Parts: sequence; structure tokens; C-alpha cells
Amino acid sequence: MTIDRDQLPWLVLHLTPGLTGRRLQQLLMHHGSPRALEHLTPSALQAMGWPRLLAQAVLFNLQDPWQALPDLKRVANWAARPGNQLLTPGDADFPAALMDILPDPPPVLYVQGSAPLLSQPQLAVVGSRHPQASSRQLAHDWSRALAAAGLPITSGLARGIDAAAHQGALDAAGQTIAVIGSGLDDLYPAGHEALAAQIVDQHGAVISELPPWAPPKAANFPRRNRLVAALARAVLVVEAAERSGSLITARLAGEFGRDVLAVPGHPFAPGAAGTNALLRDGAMVADHWSVALDLYPEYQGGTQGETPGGPALSEDQARVFAAVGTLPTALETLALTLDCEPESLYEPLLELELAGLIGVQGGSYVRLQGP
Repeated sequence: MTIDRDQLPWLVLHLTPGLTGRRLQQLLMHHGSPRALEHLTPSALQAMGWPRLLAQAVLFNLQDPWQALPDLKRVANWAARPGNQLLTPGDADFPAALMDILPDPPPVLYVQGSAPLLSQPQLAVVGSRHPQASSRQLAHDWSRALAAAGLPITSGLARGIDAAAHQGALDAAGQTIAVIGSGLDDLYPAGHEALAAQIVDQHGAVISELPPWAPPKAANFPRRNRLVAALARAVLVVEAAERSGSLITARLAGEFGRDVLAVPGHPFAPGAAGTNALLRDGAMVADHWSVALDLYPEYQGGTQGETPGGPALSEDQARVFAAVGTLPTALETLALTLDCEPESLYEPLLELELAGLIGVQGGSYVRLQGP
């Protein structure tokens, strides 16, 4: 893609050092659009509270941005590469929620994958980078079940719960959004490049508000969390210690009027102190993945009916089918995911196997057809 005339003022603001999101919001509140800068003076910007040097720098950069801002050419070169997209407010695919909710909206989003997905109803699944194995499995299995119902899963691509949530959605042949705290050309954490590529390949999205070359810094991640909280209609916290970064996402979600859900943990488990505190503060109890799905009526029954090229499914069959992923899953894990006794799954699993929708590998169940 090429940078168009309407995007250029946003990019000037984005690339001018010292221009914060709150300064941008001041400009939008007073003048509606950065295009207004073409007719403003430094004194007019100072009247809004902008520092004099910042006001002068922005207006100077606008006069000849390609000459004044060398990084603009780097952005243009990045945007010209296949699969890369640049979104600014006013673009059709720029998520309106970021402008409507955030006091410091990003002037630019860098996107790889499906930009329209960013504006769809979505659920954020977040939690510890070092979770218990059971919490990691729960994040994976619940995300898989929810994605199988059609609900996009949003997270931060971090290790632990984030990665499990993304992978669960992918294993359901669903869509997932990764919001990262570095530039898209300096993906963090190292080792998640294949996961990010799979997200894009399956019509999901990997996004950042930072220039593509930006390295990961500690200050980036709370800002990344605010994007997650604003994009998602609800936030599910799977496991979080007392000082977990996912609690920042949950707090912001509450401030933004979003629903916050938390998985209860053992009262003496340090890794559950954060989620249990959320529950004491009024978060919804998430003791089954369907609690989250109930917040999205547009996805109710998303796994029921007919599978592509396959037979119609009963409600029980559809529920079980949604929990079976493309990786082998043990009967006990399915029972935990579906909150039922293992014996109750024998009949629907056999029916799904006879219908050619699932198979058995080493005593575990695996999906043979997409939802």
C-alpha cells in the first residue's frame, strides 16, 4: 500500500518526538482533525497547552514531511511490503473503539493480517507468563471452544496464557488478534515468530502502534494492554499473581466499561492472588467457557447446525465438537473443558467419529473437519 494524503498528517504527529496521545486528543477535541494543522499557528497550539518547541516542530514537519522526517520513508517502505497495512483514524478499518474510548488513541496502527477483524466483537484472554500447567491448558481449551463458536480471541502474544489463548483459537481454525509491545519487525518475545505467522495465515491479525523497527521496552507493555482492553468487549483473566500485568488490562477494561471475567483460583496459591482479587472487586466468575460466550449473543449457537459438507449436529454433538481441536485431546481434558463427567461424552464422541468429523489417535480425540 502507499501512504495517502489523509494519512500523512497522522504520520507526522506519530513520528514527531514528544507528541503524546493526550496532545493528539487535545488537537482532536479543539479542531477535529490533524488536517486543521495546515491552518494553525504555533500560538494556537500553545493555547491548547502544547509546549512551544513541540508546536513549532509539528508545524515545521508538516511543511515538508518527507524531508523533515527521515523515518517517514522507512514507514512508507514497510507499508509497501506485501501483507503490511497502515491504518490511521478515518480509515475504514481503523477500529472506532480506540478513538471513542481511549484518552490517548494511537495515531497509527501497523497491521499484518486481517484489518477488518479489529472492529469485530472479540474477547481478550490474558494472564500470567508463567502459569500452572492446568491454567495454560484451560486458556488453550476455552479459547479453542470460543473460537470454534466464531468468537475472535485477542491477547498479547506473550509467553504463557497469551500464547495458549492464541494457539487454542488457531487449533479451532478460528481467528485471533495479537497486540504486541514492540514493532512488527522486532517481534517480541523471540521464538513466537512462527505463532505470529500462523495467526496471519489463518486470517487473524498481528498489530502494533509502534514503528516497525521499535524494540520492546518495559514502558510499551502497559500501553499495549490499553489497546487490548479497548478492542475487546470483555476481558477474561485466567491466572494472575498480585502484580501481574494482566491486572492492568483488567483495570483498564473496567474503566472503559468492558466486562471483566476471572477464573477462580485456590485461596493460598500466589499465582491466583490477582484473579481472586478481581473476583472480590466484582469481576464475573468464569467457571466455564460458556460464561464468556453468553456475553456475545451474536455468536450463540455458532458451533451448531451443519458443518461444511457434513451432517447437522445436535446441541450436545456441537458442544463436544467445539471442544475437540486439531491436536489430540484426552477424554479427561474434554470433560474438564466441558464441565461434565467423562462417561457422558462417550455417545456424542462416537457419533462424531462415525460421522467422520473426529478421529481417535492413541486414545485421544482429534478434529478431522473444520467447524
